[in-house]
Amino acid sequence: VNETPPGPPDTFLMRPHIDRRWRGDGFDGGPPRRTSVAYLDFPAAGTGGELVVFPAQAFGTVTAIPRESATATAMTHGGVTVSPRPGRACILAGDLPHAVFSYDAPSDAPWRLSVVVAEFAP
Repeated sequence: VNETPPGPPDTFLMRPHIDRRWRGDGFDGGPPRRTSVAYLDFPAAGTGGELVVFPAQAFGTVTAIPRESATATAMTHGGVTVSPRPGRACILAGDLPHAVFSYDAPSDAPWRLSVVVAEFAP
């Protein structure tokens, strides 16, 4: 469960990444078969907060993507956005890089709330 606060405009709340399994002493190398994201809450007056899904090789061997200039990064690397709306769910192949844009909302609004499930094979 991810409950995330608003953030600066045109930044990644979560940078582009591929989910991995934690093994106690580090992450293993294999991605999940799929990753599912379900939105539980999002401020009615909120803007931004989209999930951004990239093509498999969008970043090549680059491992550290800056948080800044998120919109340009998404456009340059072929990102497709999914708007956060309560009740919406999406499933993506586990080997696809994905990120989350920061969002803006009134200070008294609820935070972005989602459930993320990475499904790994044995």
